[in-house]
Amino acid sequence: MTDLPAKPSPTDLRARIVAELARRLGGAVRSVAAHGGSFDEQELKRYALEAPAVRVVLVGMGRVGRYGTGEMIAPLHFAAVCVARDEAKPGVGVLNKDAACAALAASVSLIVDANRWGWGATPEGPGMVGAPLDLEARNEYSGSLDNKGVALWQVTWSHELRLGIDRNEALAALSQLFVNSEPFVGGADPVAHPAEPAP
Repeated sequence: MTDLPAKPSPTDLRARIVAELARRLGGAVRSVAAHGGSFDEQELKRYALEAPAVRVVLVGMGRVGRYGTGEMIAPLHFAAVCVARDEAKPGVGVLNKDAACAALAASVSLIVDANRWGWGATPEGPGMVGAPLDLEARNEYSGSLDNKGVALWQVTWSHELRLGIDRNEALAALSQLFVNSEPFVGGADPVAHPAEPAP
């Protein structure tokens, strides 16, 4: 964990969650990866072939607030989408997709619970990432998913990310945001304007 950035961005945090889930789940899943957002039917068909699998989504960010010290904090909302299908295991028999997906979601929940992904409190300070809030797991069963031979659970939670005291520090913490192909940091104008031609 020595290679972790001192001040993680939201995508740094998502990458760390993916890496730690992959490490802790090990051979229980075929893949753990980041995902851009909601799932369409084609993606679900593809993930059914890779199941059991977990996809980690940075769902959104809540309103930026401040601690009493003036330091800004941003609540980040995450989801880990767990996908399973019926599968024959040598010496075990057929694993039922619904039971397998529920067990996978429970495992993900246990890993997420109280985890700050390497950015927790230390003797030097309070840490950059708060403990998980509002952790829950939900069965996303539908007849359409069942017909595709897929079970899906969603584990959701939030973390508070410390952003620093001034806006420039906050923008640095969010430095992986890009607008018009340019990093939006240091108070840069988010609207790219072409230079005026010289008279």
